[in-house]
Amino acid sequence: MPTYNPYPALTQALRVVGAQPVVDWGLSDYIVTVALPDGREIVISPPQEPSEPHPPRAWTADLHDRQADSAEVIYDSTDSGPDAEHAGSLDPLLSAVRSHLPSN
Repeated sequence: MPTYNPYPALTQALRVVGAQPVVDWGLSDYIVTVALPDGREIVISPPQEPSEPHPPRAWTADLHDRQADSAEVIYDSTDSGPDAEHAGSLDPLLSAVRSHLPSN
């Protein structure tokens, strides 16, 4: 049974840069997770909570380190985020993700 993927443009672009994305249900919308070889993961999602209007395809990307119980925001194109001017564009998001991928 195929997994539902509401973000085919994002997941395809991630595969092109060498990531292996997995799509799952988050708090209130689907999220995309990219596992890194060192055990950390990048979680990419549209705004989850609170459920208020955001720009179309506003994304947040967090670098999670479960062992250290920490998370770092590496990209945020929501209204109040430092990358708000890039909402709707995948290139800046992909650049932020690519900077955390191992070199090929």
